[in-house]
Formats: sequence, structure tokens, C-alpha cells
Amino acid sequence: MTRRQLIQTAAGAAAAAAAVPFARGAITIQNGSPASPAPGSEDRYPNLNAIIGKSKGLAVIAQARRVSGVVIPEDASVEEKTAAQELVEFLSYLAGRRVPIIDKAIDNAIVLGTPASSAMVKAAVSQAVAFEAELPKGLQPIPWTVGNLTDEGFLIVPLPNANMRLLMIGARMPRGVIRGVYTLMDLLRLGATDIFKINQQGNPRYSLRSVWLWGGQPDSQEMLVPQESPKVVLLAKLLAAMRVNSLVLRSNFDLLNPQEGIASYRQLGAYLQQYGIDLYFNMGYAAPAKWVKAHDNPYCPFNQDLQQYWANLAEVLGSGIPGFKGFVVKGMNAEHIPSPLACDCDKCGRLSSDARMLSGFHMIADPLKKHDSSLLYRTWTTGTDQDEEFHVFRTLVQSRDLPDNVMIMTKEGYGDFSMQEFPHPLIGQIRPWAPNPVEFEIYGEYRGGQDFPCAATELWAEWFKFAQDKVDGIMGIAQIEQEFWDHPLNMANWYSFGQLAWNPAARADEIIENWTKIAYGEAYPSMMKILKLTRLASERMLFTKGIWTQSHSKLPGLHVLDNHFSGPFSGLPPIPNTIGWNKTLDMYPYERQVQYASDPNMKYFLGRYLTTPAVKEEFVQDKVKAVQIVEEWLQELDRTRSKLEPGVYADLKKRSELNLNDAKIWKDFVSLFFDYRLGTLTRANVEAAWTRAAASPGSKASAGFEGFINDLKTELAKTPSTRSG
Repeated sequence: MTRRQLIQTAAGAAAAAAAVPFARGAITIQNGSPASPAPGSEDRYPNLNAIIGKSKGLAVIAQARRVSGVVIPEDASVEEKTAAQELVEFLSYLAGRRVPIIDKAIDNAIVLGTPASSAMVKAAVSQAVAFEAELPKGLQPIPWTVGNLTDEGFLIVPLPNANMRLLMIGARMPRGVIRGVYTLMDLLRLGATDIFKINQQGNPRYSLRSVWLWGGQPDSQEMLVPQESPKVVLLAKLLAAMRVNSLVLRSNFDLLNPQEGIASYRQLGAYLQQYGIDLYFNMGYAAPAKWVKAHDNPYCPFNQDLQQYWANLAEVLGSGIPGFKGFVVKGMNAEHIPSPLACDCDKCGRLSSDARMLSGFHMIADPLKKHDSSLLYRTWTTGTDQDEEFHVFRTLVQSRDLPDNVMIMTKEGYGDFSMQEFPHPLIGQIRPWAPNPVEFEIYGEYRGGQDFPCAATELWAEWFKFAQDKVDGIMGIAQIEQEFWDHPLNMANWYSFGQLAWNPAARADEIIENWTKIAYGEAYPSMMKILKLTRLASERMLFTKGIWTQSHSKLPGLHVLDNHFSGPFSGLPPIPNTIGWNKTLDMYPYERQVQYASDPNMKYFLGRYLTTPAVKEEFVQDKVKAVQIVEEWLQELDRTRSKLEPGVYADLKKRSELNLNDAKIWKDFVSLFFDYRLGTLTRANVEAAWTRAAASPGSKASAGFEGFINDLKTELAKTPSTRSG
């Protein structure tokens, strides 16, 4: 598969075949099959229920009760069988009775399949022109040809028939059937009033739509028997419901002897294939440390042993793991992870930086071609290395012939997944020379983590207004919290990511409205307001005009914050008693430099200022506003209490009260820090703040306040001449 085929979705040829009788024969899916849910799955992580189809939303229950059965062909693929299983579970949940999987069409049935698997779908496609004239009155016909669909596209259309009412979910390929099934589930929960008049076509904008599971990855035993693990079962359902098509995992096996440890990944890969999910593996450019220590020039792309290491990995994983699609490789000397630029041998020393990187790409990517797999190479660096990153990769893609299975992946922003930053300067500089997928964070590493919620939908949708035509795929970095998966309000981010990955032109308000209808039913107007308020509160609490007042969504210690305020990851020592990162814009085109430089909300990202009482007031007022916003969302939650299930309300109320305390603690935290900087810190103020926090503790987000208080007490105990401030 070429680079262009990896990214650009191509329309398939129209199916052209005469109608044939529907093949009869019993279709059964055993309860113990991998597609069946593990017992107690939904109880284990109830926060996922709305996404995976265990919520009624605004569904008209009578619509589910009308469905007599779900028809799949006798020789249905495993993906089509899984799609049918998911649909009947959902319809049965809504209807309060078992909706069966059946082997022939009867009145009020839903027909699933592709022209290749289902004679009925094949007949419908071939007679599309004739059927258009028979559509129910008032419906607008759509092109009933799978030739208009990509490999994951689908049609949900009524099948006119003189004797029965039928709905078809048809697709070119089985994966499209799964995508169509989850779309139908959403449409019903959004209040569709006649299931047999639904008429919709769907195609994804990007063919690479991936979730990178950075934390909470299933362990080896869970992957070895995936159908028995609630985490794996729900993860598969969640990814399918998000309509993503791949998962990135870290390799927990011995990279030097991979054949000895991939049995669990083989089982997981086979299980995920049923849901239309492929696998990538997250790797560092360098081989494991014990290999590096035993070799000369261990980062050299011309080192035959290193070449053999990568060739062996590609062969073992490519031939041994179902759905293996390649490697996501980090290596630009960022965060102490070497790249080809780390080699100082004579041969590498005679090459330009971009030529050395290209040699490394060939070393990793060439063995993957045999397995129809790809290399996604991450560009990310920070601080003073960002200028080198920009010029190396821009030169590399624009003046070198990259392997056709290489994609250059950037972060969505200039910094490190901050809420307040500009699009990465390489966006718009990679295409059309190479595909440019982009990383987002579903997990709010800098937005509040899993303790302080933040709906990122509006941020992402705004970003896509600028960049949707400049990128070729989307990857969301995610993390599973062991006890509850994610904050219940943060589940909006999993849903929103999936919606924007499929259609980056989708409107934020529509996504938020749809999610709150699906998850909270009649309470959706208030829940929409609350989700929008979480974003505003998080932004005010954790940032001020472009810079952090946090460390990975936690309260940092005194000296960590002191350094952050003067420029995190800058590569240069912080300048004492200053605030601001003084980031340059010279990697952007001139017109964007002018636009970004005039943004008042990025004052401290772009500039550096002396610490003054006026600066303190600016930061403190941001935190005061955060407190007010959380108070507003609590009031809105109380107003909609009667429309929420009691358990849902109680959980959100408890969490939100902790978040209000978080915001109050953050206000004291910032105020005390500036007192320390300005030399006005007193022991009485420190003790008073600690007393307030101890009486009204927050979530884990503010758990570091005690350490910060102790740092301040240590500073107060010093003589003026020995203090670090």
C-alpha cells in the first residue's frame, strides 16, 4: 500500500449485479464468542455506558420495539457478525425484550451486509435507480451505490418492498457495517421518530483515526483472554463506538526476542479485528539499553545490527499479530530519546541532518512494506530544539523522497498539548510532500487530568477550522483510570474526538448537544452549559495568558512553579523574578506571526515580564474567576437535578464540590507564590491558606498543596540572604 493509499480514501467501484434470492440458513453467534461482553463489563466502568450504547438518551422506545430482527448473511464476516451482535444488544436494551439475529428478511427487520456478503444488499445496490422512485414520500433520495463509499463508509437507507418495511445498513466493506451500526444507535438515542425512514450516508474524512493508549493499557493476562476482561471488552466497544480504526500500544515484550512475548498481543489483535480496529506499536528509535551498551554507534542508521533489529521486529509482529499496521516512533532527541542525529560516526557526520533522518526512516519503514504497514514518525521537541525540528523536517519532506509508507506526525500545538497555544508550525509545511497526521490529547494532561473535568470539544473544533485541510489523520492520546476509566464529564472528550476524527467540519455546539442528549437525556440543556463551563474553569485555573500555573494538572512544588513561570523546557536556565516564556514566532509565515503576536490571551507565552504587584493581581483574578465559574456550574447542576438519575446527580455533585475546593486552593496557591516572589510572604498567610485547604480539601488535582505549603515554610525559616526567591 502506498503512502497516498494510506491516507487518501478512494471511492470503490459501484456494485453491479442482478437481484438474486436471499441466501437462507441459520446464523448463530454463541454467547461465549469473543464478540460477547464479559460478565459485569458495564458494571465495572459505568462511565462508558452512554458511549457504548447503554443509555436511552432521548430514544423513542417504541422505535426499538418495532424492530423484528437483524438480518445478516449466512457467510457473514466476523465484523458483520460483531456489528449484528452490538445492534441486537442495543435494541434489546431499549425494547426491554430480546431482538433476535435472523437469517431471512421479515417485516420491520434491519438488514446488514455488503454486496459481497449479502445477496439482499447486492440486489438493493443494483436496483438503486428503480428504488429511488419508491422512497417514502418526503424523503430526499441519496446515491444508493457503494461506489460512493470508502472502505469504512456506510449507507443507512430504507429498502422499499411491496410486502414489508426494511432498513438496510450497507457498506462496501464489513468495517463500514460496524460504523453504520453505531451511527444508527446514536440516531435512535437522539430521538429519531421513524427508524424505517432514516436515510443517511457516511464517509470518514480521514482514513487514519487512532487512539494511543498511553496509560492504563491492559496487562498481558487481560490481552491473552480478551473476551474475559471487562477492560478489553469495553475498550473494543468504545473504540468502535468512536468510529476510530486503530489503537496504539506500547510493547511490553522483549524487543530483542519478540517472538517469545507476543502471544497476548496476537490474541488482542484478533479480538480487535472483529470491531474493525488495527494495532500500531509505540517504539523509541533506539534499541533497548542493554543492546545499546553492547554496540558501537548504536544510533547509526547504517549499523547493520540496528537494521537487523528493526527488520526482525517488522517480520515477527507483521506476520504474528492480526491487524498489525506498523510503528509509532519517537526520536528527535526529545525527552532523552535518541534519533539518527545522535550518531557521531564519520559516515553520519558527512551527511546533513535531513539526510541522516531519511536514512533512519528507510531502516525502519522498508521492512514494514512487506506487511502493508507504516511508520508514523513523531517530530516533537521542545524549547531551543524546536527550531532545529522545524527546519530538519521541513527540509526533509520538501527536498527528499520519503518512503511511501512514512507519515510525519506532529502535535496539534506549538507547545505540549496546552489549552492556550498556536497550531504547530509544521502544520501546512508537510503536505503535499508527505502525509501529516496530528496528535491530540483525549486525556487532559494539562486540562485537569481525570480529576478536574474539561470538555475540549470547542478547542478542537476551533483548531480544525484552521487545519482540517492541512492534515491527513488524527491520533488521540488517552489514558484509562483504573477505578472509573475517566471523569464522567470527560467522557464527552472521547465522544467528541471520535466525531471530529470522522468529520472535522462538525460544529462544536452540535457535538456537545448530541453527546448530552445521549448521556443525560432530558437534562441535556443544563449539561451542555456545564460542559462549556468546565472548559472555562479549567483554562482559568490552570493557565494565565498562555503559561501554566500547574504541572501536568497537579499543584507543583514551589521551585517547579518558579522554573515553569520563567520558561519550561526552554533549554536555558530560568531568569529569576520574571514571568513569561518569551516564545518566538519566526517559524510561522509572516501573516500568521502578525496575527499571533496581537493575541492578548498569549501575553505571557510570547513575552517576559518582571514580577510586580500588578502581574500578581492579573494571575490571582484568573483564579478568582475560576472559582466563580465552578460555582456557576454547581448551581446549574442543582437546577437540573430532577432530570438526572439520582445516582448520576449524586456522583456529579460530589465531584463538582471537590472541584470548587480545587479552584479555591489554586487561588491561594497562586497568591502565596507571588507573595513569595515579591517578598511579602508571611507565616500567618501561609497558615491561614493551609487551614482553609485542610477544612475543604479538593480532588487529587490539588493534593500537592501540602508540599507547596511546606516549601514556603522552609523558605520562611531561612535568613533573607539564604532564601532562593
